[in-house]
Amino acid sequence: MNLLLRGQAVGDTPSLGTVYAALYVSADPRRGVSPGETVQFGLSVAPDQGASRGCAYLPEEPLTAVGEIVGVQGLEYFPRQRWFRARADAGEQTTGVLHLRVGDAAAARSIRPRMVVGVPDASGRKLVRTGKLSAEP
Repeated sequence: MNLLLRGQAVGDTPSLGTVYAALYVSADPRRGVSPGETVQFGLSVAPDQGASRGCAYLPEEPLTAVGEIVGVQGLEYFPRQRWFRARADAGEQTTGVLHLRVGDAAAARSIRPRMVVGVPDASGRKLVRTGKLSAEP
């Protein structure tokens, strides 16, 4: 897998910890993809430095604009928000995989997924999310 993008979310105070996330892709990002090809995206998340849990989100829209999601392993799907989530508790690292079959559209040659990272707020009950982190062309 090739690293496509990474990000982190830092708690309100240093004691609330940091959450690290990364998005990997099976295709070479420099070469693009071909119609009909199935590409795997690996979404990984790891809370650190005191964070009780952490989440990484993969919005559905940039992916379904260029293909069809044909399989998901280890990710939760939220239909209302239209995103996939990987969640890990303190001391754990979680990785989930999404399988995308690239459509026939000319736009499918270049896929630009986004990722969001979440860290617990000061109360520990809610998550504070970053803005959408995008892979640069």
